[in-house]
Amino acid sequence: MNHNQILDFYNKSKCATLTDQELRDASNGLKFSLELLYQHGSIDYERYDRLTKISPEEHYHNITLSKTSNDMDLLEKYNDSKIKVLIQKGHIQEDELYNRRLYSRDELDMIMGRPPRPVETVVYKDLNEILKNLPPLFENRVDIFVLGVSGSGKSFFLSGLFKAADDLGILDLPMLQNSQGEVLNHNGIKYARHLIKTLRQGRPFAPNVYEFITYMNVNFEDESKNIYPVSFMELSGELFEACYGKLTKDLPERLRNYLFHPNLKMLFFVIDLKIDLNEDDYENTDQWTHFQWFLELLRLNDVFSKTLTMSILITKWDLATDQSPEAAERFVKARYRGLYKILERYMDQYKNLKISIMPFSVGNFDARNTVSFDKSYSEKVLNWIIKNAFIETGKKKSTWW
Repeated sequence: MNHNQILDFYNKSKCATLTDQELRDASNGLKFSLELLYQHGSIDYERYDRLTKISPEEHYHNITLSKTSNDMDLLEKYNDSKIKVLIQKGHIQEDELYNRRLYSRDELDMIMGRPPRPVETVVYKDLNEILKNLPPLFENRVDIFVLGVSGSGKSFFLSGLFKAADDLGILDLPMLQNSQGEVLNHNGIKYARHLIKTLRQGRPFAPNVYEFITYMNVNFEDESKNIYPVSFMELSGELFEACYGKLTKDLPERLRNYLFHPNLKMLFFVIDLKIDLNEDDYENTDQWTHFQWFLELLRLNDVFSKTLTMSILITKWDLATDQSPEAAERFVKARYRGLYKILERYMDQYKNLKISIMPFSVGNFDARNTVSFDKSYSEKVLNWIIKNAFIETGKKKSTWW
């Protein structure tokens, strides 16, 4: 790009013939500054303000990128003090930052300079209050628990699964009401749709920072239009870790109700391949110890007699040198031998229980940290769920003409 081409854009008459989008594109392509155009007098302040104004949606996208990439410009542009100013000026909303799982309430309190809540109440008192507001667990559905430590890839897994089902036209997010006509699963529906939307836009996810269980009722269907009613329960990494090592009686009441309800269950233990690639002693990672405790908790409460499948899901499998299913099995048997042996023993004890090892990737990331969705892994998991969940008796999806 030569000097004369750039100078040409500082011509007031030239700028007047270009649309706002053409000016933005030219600014990006030619690497000249819109601010300099304004300072040079090529555009007036009203147009400069319009050209440089960032929409709330762009802010949320950039904040997500700043939390999941090493872009120093974004990290500086969206540091805590800048986030505070954006909130104070009304450019972004606290509730939206929280609902998009970009910040926890505690983090927002810290950013806005509010006094922090005591640690004890965050873990127990507030946790019980928050979980109390979750919808009741609906009966006659298969409960699917997605378990893993913070940042293990649970939200990416669910986004891929839901988008694959949505693309195939077999996803239904039913509204469930009480006798007063109140929708009880509104948050779950909103979150599931958000997962699909963000992946469709190629946007990455920040780690789940909610302090509770995200409860999502979903109906899948097969080629014969049979309906498979399931409920996904994603335990946030913070909740999973806060409850680690606790006895049954010490767990929050609503969590006990969810875990030990007589509904049939499927369990997904989400393992982050990236964590293990950086570990020397794999059996001593937090991932392994948390799963070991959780399995013992379920055994003591006779959950396995109601469990259909238990799956070890290895996320970020695109980082593996050998991405074959055989390599995934070797990985688990070598680095999670203890977990694998425990699951084998349960499979011998409970004859109807199925065990699987599933490599998973939501897709490849480019230099801008934008993901290109790879449906193959998600569709395999989706088929596994449909194959092993029960059919809702007597219900088939209507055919519309």
